[in-house]
Parts: sequence; structure tokens; C-alpha cells
Amino acid sequence: MRPSCGSPISWLVPGLAMLLPGCASVFDEDGALAVVPYRLSSTERIIVSAYLNDSGPLDFAVDTGSSITVVLEETARQNDLQRDAGRQVLVHGLAAAGQFSTARIDRLRVGSEVWTGAEAVLLPGGTAATSGLDGILGIDFLSRYAIGYSSEERVIRLYPPSVVAARSYKGWASIPLRRLKTSARASRLFAIDIEISGRTIPALLDLGSSANLMNARALRYIGERLRKRPSDRELVGAVEATTVHMELEIGVVKTSHLRWKNSRFLVADIHVLDILELDHRPIAIIGADFFNQRDFVIDFARRRLLVRTTD
Repeated sequence: MRPSCGSPISWLVPGLAMLLPGCASVFDEDGALAVVPYRLSSTERIIVSAYLNDSGPLDFAVDTGSSITVVLEETARQNDLQRDAGRQVLVHGLAAAGQFSTARIDRLRVGSEVWTGAEAVLLPGGTAATSGLDGILGIDFLSRYAIGYSSEERVIRLYPPSVVAARSYKGWASIPLRRLKTSARASRLFAIDIEISGRTIPALLDLGSSANLMNARALRYIGERLRKRPSDRELVGAVEATTVHMELEIGVVKTSHLRWKNSRFLVADIHVLDILELDHRPIAIIGADFFNQRDFVIDFARRRLLVRTTD
């Protein structure tokens, strides 16, 4: 347990966190371009405030499993975003896929950081996955930075990639982060390797997923048997939903030299893996709840996931 520094109250102004005397930042060094408070939704998704063309605050989920930033159609209407005539893109979700229109955003602001001329996909609302959201921050926005997540301070830091790439981060585990090769040329999915029962499986890093998942091939690969039975539980994606076949508690999951105890995985038909021609191999998806009790940094520039191991 980390030592307490008294009152947790802090004041946040654009690009600067001012803490009470005696309170040290969770990160030993800073240099962040923006410090953005977050909250966890009821499904453990990471939610931050964003502004569309200076209108807001709006609730956006942080999602490393989405290649492109998303704005829900109702939010787009309320903020006078115009569809790009004749322009549609194929959106892959955990449960299904579809063709959707895009819109151009003059200014997308998160904290003090502004992205001008951003393209976003317009998705319909009304699903369990999009309930309470106005949009999703995808890899196209997130990979412009190194992303620091502080579970104690409840903030996300947006760093210049060069700042984090130059640091050694003593007291942190460095887990290789690699871009997963898929059939979709435009895909920007990132994965780490996890070890279960002595078997190594690639796992997509998906902070937009509220659960840890694996396909049936991964289940068999680690020596477990699929006990498929009717279930009223669904795995909800931004487009549709699919049925969960079973839940499995893994005693120990290893990543690099870290050990994660008693991690729960859902076994399901994950449509996006089939679309991307990844379902022929054992594969898993690591969701936000896998890391939300630890501080971590996603260093896209050096392709590493840094996880704090010392207090």
C-alpha cells in the first residue's frame, strides 16, 4: 500500500497539477503536456472529459482497442458535426462490424491538448457499451503521446513521446508492446505476451474492454476444456453483442516478470478476431480492469508497456 499524503484534494489547471504541500506525484519525473482527471465507469472503463469545437465537457472513453476516434451520432448532432459526404469506413467491434460515416472535427481538446482537423467515425448510440458516453478516444489520438495512468492521483498524463522514450523508469517493469499483424492494413492493434500454465499467448491491449477475454483456441491451448452451456450473459461491443460461453479464473498470469493473481477471463466468440483473420490462433484481450490498480505508461514510441512495481 502506498503511503498517504494527507488530503487527496488537488487543483488541476491546463497542463499543470498543483498538489497540496507534502504530496509527491506518483511519477518521479513529469514534463506532461496535459494532466487529465479520469473516472471509472460502472464497467471499469476509463472516462475523461473532452471538448468538441470548444463545446463540452463531454464524456469520452479511453480505448486502445479502437483504431479511430468515435463520436456518437446524437453528440454529433448536438454539436453540429457534418457527415463527410460519400465517406464511410469499416469499423470492427468486439462483437460485430459495419460501415459507418465519418465527420471532421475542427478542434478536439483533452485537457490542454488540442487536435485540429481530426476525423472521427459516427456511431449510433443506444447500446450498453455506449451508454453514458459521447465518444471514444482511439489510437489515432492516443498514439500521438505516451500515455501515463495514475491509479492514486486518478489522472491520465499525455506526454511528448520523446520525454518518456528517454527515461529508464527504474522500479517499473518493461513489457514489450508490439503491433499485431492482421489482415486489415489500417489496423493499429497493439499486443503484449501473457503466459498462462506455461503457454505464451498474444493479448491485445484494449483499455476500452471492461473484461479480459480469450477465444476457444486459447482456452484449449492452456489445457482447459470449453464447457459450453446456455448463458444469459453477453459481451457488449460498440456495434452489437455476443454470448459468453464460460467464465474462467486463472490462478496466475505472467507478463514479463510480473505475476497477476486470480484474473478472470471470459471465453467468447470475438467477431473482430475472425474479421481480422486472427481467430485461427490462440489469442486473448486484456481489458482495463487488468491494470487499473497499478500505475502504467504506454510508450508507443519505444513499443513498451511500463508498469510500476514499487511504491
